[in-house]
Amino acid sequence: MIERIYLEDWAYNAGIVGFINILENSNKDFVITNKNYIEFDTKIIYDFHECYFKYFMQKYDIEPKRIRFVYPKMNRDSHVLLVEGMYKGKKGLKIEPPLYPHNDDGSYSNEVRRMFGEKIDE
Repeated sequence: MIERIYLEDWAYNAGIVGFINILENSNKDFVITNKNYIEFDTKIIYDFHECYFKYFMQKYDIEPKRIRFVYPKMNRDSHVLLVEGMYKGKKGLKIEPPLYPHNDDGSYSNEVRRMFGEKIDE
């Protein structure tokens, strides 16, 4: 599906400029067909979050140092990714063990309870 966005409002345009910069950086095909609007295939939006993240890290010279996947419960897909980066950091990435915030019964896991400052006897 093709989407057309008209460039009429200056505040709206500021967001569009950022959108275009991110698409250009990711080498995505999009079309600016007129000075009054841009036109693009909506398929490019499906992984836009990845393009944005990569653009942000490159633009501000942040090197990812640690990554940790967060799973809501055991046997469920990850829905959050935690990334720690360092400005002008050297290359080197560590994948941390997964974080499971909830037990099967819905209560917080011991690890999360410790994060909240609770003392856990194991």
